[in-house]
Amino acid sequence: MTSVEKNTKKTVKLNVGGVYFKTSLLTLTKDPDSMLAAMFSGRFEENLDEDGSFFIDRDGDLFRYILNYLRNGELLCCEETLNRIKRQLFAEALFFNLEGLIDKLSPVPKIFTESSIITSRDEENTLLPWITDFPGDTRWHLLYKATRDGWNPENFHEKCDGKCPTLVVIKSDDNVLEVTQRNHGSHGIL
Repeated sequence: MTSVEKNTKKTVKLNVGGVYFKTSLLTLTKDPDSMLAAMFSGRFEENLDEDGSFFIDRDGDLFRYILNYLRNGELLCCEETLNRIKRQLFAEALFFNLEGLIDKLSPVPKIFTESSIITSRDEENTLLPWITDFPGDTRWHLLYKATRDGWNPENFHEKCDGKCPTLVVIKSDDNVLEVTQRNHGSHGIL
């Protein structure tokens, strides 16, 4: 067994804000660009407690979600809990530079940045399965917005015809009524 293999199997005792955890070095370094990977890379001085545990001055109650995310690659908590802790957990994900978790928790859409209907990552993630025919790097642009471009169908067709494919999202009050993917040809048939 190489020294790298021995080190990644090593268990690490953590004191995060007074809450104790025991995990593997492999788990802590799973995201190579994270603060935790940097902390346990051997490049920095170890901040050990009196009992030999690594001290991290962060919220220990939230750190369990961070640790489980590193172990499983997903956020494991019920929706009610997530709604209660989302803002704080997002701050922790930013501190630890966990890009995957930041993406999951970010309130700002990454793909539909111009939309006033799709305003959160959750809404965006709900919408993305509908548009699986497009490569992940497809750039989406807001072509038509009724409050900006006018409410008449002619206004819609003027902006969207010949610019296919298009994705139509209609929202009334706080409810999305329809999401459709259409090719608007020169006739603009809906």
